[in-house]
Amino acid sequence: MFYAVYTINVFDKEMNKLSEFDKEIIQKIFLQLKENPILETK
Repeated sequence: MFYAVYTINVFDKEMNKLSEFDKEIIQKIFLQLKENPILETK
């Protein structure tokens, strides 16, 4: 089962300010959240 991840305008504007490296990290987190919404951080 896949879940949806939504962002808001403020997040999108701030995301555009980040480096490509940081954007890739966030995209990977979104993909993990789509598969499992209970993401554990270490």
